[in-house]
Amino acid sequence: MEKRAGWMFRYRGQIPVFLLLFVIPFVMRYDIPFANYPWQRKFLNAFSMLLILSGTAFRFYITGYRLPHSSGRNRKNQVAESLNQLGAYAMCQHPLYFANFLLWIGIALLSNHMLIVLGSIPLSLYIHFRLIRTEQSYLSQKFGDSYTFWSNKTPVFWPSLKAYKPNEIAFNTKRVFATEYPTWVSVVVLSWGMIKLRYINLETSLKWDGTDILFLGAAFLVGIGGRFYKYVVLKKKV
Repeated sequence: MEKRAGWMFRYRGQIPVFLLLFVIPFVMRYDIPFANYPWQRKFLNAFSMLLILSGTAFRFYITGYRLPHSSGRNRKNQVAESLNQLGAYAMCQHPLYFANFLLWIGIALLSNHMLIVLGSIPLSLYIHFRLIRTEQSYLSQKFGDSYTFWSNKTPVFWPSLKAYKPNEIAFNTKRVFATEYPTWVSVVVLSWGMIKLRYINLETSLKWDGTDILFLGAAFLVGIGGRFYKYVVLKKKV
């Protein structure tokens, strides 16, 4: 079980892409719309964009205020030189995972497919809570009583606005743009993929148009620009 959780931690950024490829055959075989009428689809799209923008903005805020070398995109091993306890981390212990949950559901809604939407909620919660258990074990061993005191008074996953405590450090814009660009690329690509799934079925072929070029072109530019900024401009010093 611990080994499986470690695998999830290492490849947590790639899991949504693997799942998208996995569900394509089911979407092609079973066409079950989540919203049937035009007004329902408009509402669904609006709600989806609200979740995606909220999740992205929350990650932007969390990353800008987190302490150096305390959390982020480390893959092989857990890294935590400091324990975040203020700002978003005063509202819940794992705000990045909550933001990811909003992104998962928002992107799934873009597919307008019943199986994807209903399947994403329990699957996302399962994966994130497995990751949370792994991180809790590590942080408990790393910070001892300090972690115990903080975790006992802080919600695990669902944020509590009344528990908010202001951050004591300045917002680090450089860190946000140097570390969050992979998330932005994933959001754009997965959103594009879910929208395309609406038009895939057994009778019609997948067609490309200007919207596809816009989505993928934006993802490419964000990815290249982010890597250039991180490795050339900042030289990975974030």
